Amino acid sequence: MPAPVAQEAALRQCPGGSAVRRGNVWLVRLSGTLEEMGRQHGTLLREEAIEGNVPFFTGLVRRMLGEEATLPRKRIERWSPKVLKGRLLPALLFRKLLRNLPEAIHAEMNGLAAGLGVDPGDVLASTVVPDLLLWLLGKGFARPQRLLDWSRFSACTSVAVWGAGVKDGGFLVGRNLDFFGSGVWDRAHAVFYWQPKGGQRWVSVGSAGVGTGAITAMNESGLTVSLHINRTKDVALTGEPMLALADRLVREATSMEDACRMARGVTPTVGFSVFVTSAREGEAANFECSHSGVSIRRSRDWRPEGSPRWAGSAFWQTNHYLMPDRQRDEVDVNVSIRAQTLGRYRAVERLLDSDFGQADAQRVAEWMSDHADPFVGKTRPIGSIITQPDCISSVVFEPLKKTVWVADGDAPVSHGRYVRFQMDEDLAGENGELVALQPPAWTRTKEFGAYKNYEKAYAGSVLGYSPGEMLAHVERAIEVDPTECIYFFTAGLLRLKRGGPKGALELFEKALGLPDLPHKHASIRFWKAVALDALSRRAEAVPLYEQVAKADGAGKDLREWARRYAKKRFPVKDLRALRVDFQFGDVILTPPAGVL
Repeated sequence: MPAPVAQEAALRQCPGGSAVRRGNVWLVRLSGTLEEMGRQHGTLLREEAIEGNVPFFTGLVRRMLGEEATLPRKRIERWSPKVLKGRLLPALLFRKLLRNLPEAIHAEMNGLAAGLGVDPGDVLASTVVPDLLLWLLGKGFARPQRLLDWSRFSACTSVAVWGAGVKDGGFLVGRNLDFFGSGVWDRAHAVFYWQPKGGQRWVSVGSAGVGTGAITAMNESGLTVSLHINRTKDVALTGEPMLALADRLVREATSMEDACRMARGVTPTVGFSVFVTSAREGEAANFECSHSGVSIRRSRDWRPEGSPRWAGSAFWQTNHYLMPDRQRDEVDVNVSIRAQTLGRYRAVERLLDSDFGQADAQRVAEWMSDHADPFVGKTRPIGSIITQPDCISSVVFEPLKKTVWVADGDAPVSHGRYVRFQMDEDLAGENGELVALQPPAWTRTKEFGAYKNYEKAYAGSVLGYSPGEMLAHVERAIEVDPTECIYFFTAGLLRLKRGGPKGALELFEKALGLPDLPHKHASIRFWKAVALDALSRRAEAVPLYEQVAKADGAGKDLREWARRYAKKRFPVKDLRALRVDFQFGDVILTPPAGVL
């Protein structure tokens, strides 16, 4: 049963708006024009926004403006020397993207900036950061490793189940937002109720200082909207940025046909998907977007193989295209990211197979915190699982009840409780007993305790911990759970970074004795060979490099590096610069041309 949570804190007010705490979530009521509602948002949550999301996201924009893109010479001969020297190029790219941002978003962002007291240019630019990153990736203007190093936009999961799949015959939507901002976004969770002049109301789930109510939202017509990222070569700076379509859908659409009509009229900038559900019609759809157009995949037209019992009553999406015309130009950044999106997709299917007919809000919240890796066949802390380390927002919608359950803890937020919000009650200002869904059962196991230590090491990689400090946390994880391959692998990488190849070698050997995917074992063998190189055991290292170079499961880049170091010794002096990727349990920047 849902449990009571702390009562609401003191009310904040401004003309047209108010904000109050419920659990660890801000409940924010906004009204008026879009610009007025943006200003109310900024005014009411200024303190939290200025301490968190605003410096984080505007700082991200400024870092992008201050960095040169890595542009292949053959592709940039037409650019002038002035453009190539630095800041002007990314500034021009931002300007082109912002030119196509709809007036509605401009109005809201200008109001938000005024309420916050910050530069409106920074706030506007932050709305198209994902578009710019995906454009750079799609055009090959930046190495994928460089983008992953500081953006980590990798994963989202949405699932809808209704009718026979739900215990009471209703309609449920689960949604995880996995995006950069861990430790910032999740410190200021917010539920925004939008009451525009002359339009329908909607509720969005976000964070203090993050504009637009379109990333995760539900309107009073019973439609939900969730934004997902895709990676494709079919990109351009012309067309509408990804937030534009999602924003229009939640504000204006009242039926699935409305939503489909709006999607067909869009020319997108980059790759993304919009997962849309219509509870009143008992339907869901996914709009798969890239610059050349939008492919619409609807639940009513889907005929899954084998006629599973959930057919016609469930629909879901992760981060890969399923429509052939979008798959044609899809980009695989690396094997781990591809395995992750495919694994999450398969994990949802497994949960529907096992829990069909038993779904309620509690069960769907447990789905969003699931840790079973369908490829490895075990419950594990990270990998091809639904819950990702960068899960900064998790939601369960009950559109027919106008109810949304919002996870209110730290990332990964799906490990915690989900607090209830009900549109009609909240807009009426009622303060009844507050309730929350219980945290998932996995959070009460010893494996979860081990994961929390690993999570501390992951946080330390962002906060600037020393390799020794991060290693201590991972070693504590190993003590509690000695069955997880990734713990041994990351501990080995940290020992290698600290100049301890002998200890690293032992850890890599233990990791290879534990289950994981072929591409991960190939990576472990590569770094085992590096440890042997560091120990001057070249005769043992070379066969391992050669084995990795021929491994079918390894990614193209890893095979190239293995071929390179089969011919010459790895530059072990560069190991101090090795950067461990705790999200995927590997290395962020692997060595291009011999340099980490």
